[in-house]
Amino acid sequence: MSSRTPSVRRRAGLPALALSLLATTAGAGDLPRSVQVFTTADRPIETRGVPPAIQVTVYDLDAPRRVEKALATGLPTGDLDAVRAEVKRRLARYTPEDIRTIWGAGYLARQAGITKTPAILFDDDTVIYGITDLSTALTLWEDHHAQTAR
Repeated sequence: MSSRTPSVRRRAGLPALALSLLATTAGAGDLPRSVQVFTTADRPIETRGVPPAIQVTVYDLDAPRRVEKALATGLPTGDLDAVRAEVKRRLARYTPEDIRTIWGAGYLARQAGITKTPAILFDDDTVIYGITDLSTALTLWEDHHAQTAR
C-alpha cells in the first residue's frame, strides 16, 4: 500500500452540519485531538516526530490471532481440568485493559468504518489509508483540513 497514493476520506455518518462546523473550526496549525491507528503486525507504524500533545492509540488487528495461538500452543492433552487450569494461568498474564484493547480493536475498527489497513483515524472524522508514517499522515491531515477550512 505504501507505493500507492494515500487516500484521505471523511468518515461517513457525520451530519452535514457537524462536518461544516469541523471544517470551519480546523485551520492551519491546528492539531487533531486524537489519533487512532489500525494496523497489522506486518505494517508497523512509525510514530517519530509526532508532537507529544497528540494522543495516539495504535491498535494491532492481528493481536487476537497471536494471543489465541499463544494460549492454545502446547496445552496438555486428555485432562480437561488440566487444560482449563493452564488456559486460566496463561490468561492471567493479561490485564482486563489488555483484553479490551486486544479484542476491542476489531470492534472499534468496524464502528469507525475502517475498510483496510493501515488506517489512521483523526478525531473520529478523517481517515487516511495506506500510510505507515504517522508524521506523513499528520501532514496530509493538516493539508486536508487547511483546504476544507477555506
